[in-house]
Amino acid sequence: IWMSVVPNCLCLKLRMASRTTTVLYDSALQPTELTSSQFSALRNIHRFGPRGIGELARIMLLERTTLTRNIDLLHERGYVRMRFSETDNRIHRAELSNEGERKLRSAIPRWRVAQRRMLSGLGAQGWSDLQAALRETAAINEEAPEKLYEFSKNPTKWSD
Repeated sequence: IWMSVVPNCLCLKLRMASRTTTVLYDSALQPTELTSSQFSALRNIHRFGPRGIGELARIMLLERTTLTRNIDLLHERGYVRMRFSETDNRIHRAELSNEGERKLRSAIPRWRVAQRRMLSGLGAQGWSDLQAALRETAAINEEAPEKLYEFSKNPTKWSD
């Protein structure tokens, strides 16, 4: 009976799809010297504005330490500024620097290459079905932040 676990494990299949997708995006972004994780951090800081690392990690469904490692690298490169929160000195808020804005802007065309490749492989119906499946999957976990999937409801939000 244990032999049926591997071919039928939804978690395993989703993680495999995630890893192969990450390789595709990392490859496309390689000339920018950003990984897909770093691009995602920059994109989400831009999208949601300055946020504390903990809040941003919650929005992105990441472990705080994982996001901290990426933001530390982006900070060292001058792409992200860390500022104390106006309301709580214990909270450092990540915001894009001017150089970070430029880096993000320069990486978007490379991201679009990977995005077009994925979309052409999935087709319009496949993309629509995948978005619906991702929303449904996230809804299974009551702790998943709704904000993460609100943009997938409107595909044009992802076009830039």
